[in-house]
Amino acid sequence: MNIKGTAVKVTDEYVKKFYPEKYEVWKETLPEDSKKIFQDIILSSNWYPIKPAFIEPTKVVANFFFASDYEKAAFEIGKYSAEVALKGIYKIFLKVASIPFIIKRTPTIYKTYYDKGNMIVEKTEDNYAILRLFDIDIEHEILFYRIGGWMAGVPPLVGRKFVDLKIDKEIKHNQITATFKFRWE
Repeated sequence: MNIKGTAVKVTDEYVKKFYPEKYEVWKETLPEDSKKIFQDIILSSNWYPIKPAFIEPTKVVANFFFASDYEKAAFEIGKYSAEVALKGIYKIFLKVASIPFIIKRTPTIYKTYYDKGNMIVEKTEDNYAILRLFDIDIEHEILFYRIGGWMAGVPPLVGRKFVDLKIDKEIKHNQITATFKFRWE
């Protein structure tokens, strides 16, 4: 599985913005494959292998700043990613969008950042949505929390309040499916 350079940059920018005093130490602590990616210029249009470009760097963020809570680290990076995307390349959404409008486009947005997996919107209402992400290898499960964080980051950007998110997981044949139950006010 690969991740787009735009999404790789977000992790780097997140650490630089929120933990500037530890940024260089974080980069030096990365595994060698990850270090090669983050010490070079990250090209937005390139695809990078997800493990060294996202999973391992997120684990180091978790170890440094979130008491080794990988899910929380991925969630917070995901929230920041929503802010970057919706104030950047997708800023038109903020001008015309409701949360259901954005949620309905999430499967398309997902495909611009990840080359594997399929996402569908099962239900969307004024303050509730259910999305399903499937065809993901079990070793990439941490990705669900980044996506969940992205969802949680949307409501404040459109003047609403994030209420909660429940992620139900199902494993079959070394593949994992996640159902995101997302509420906002």
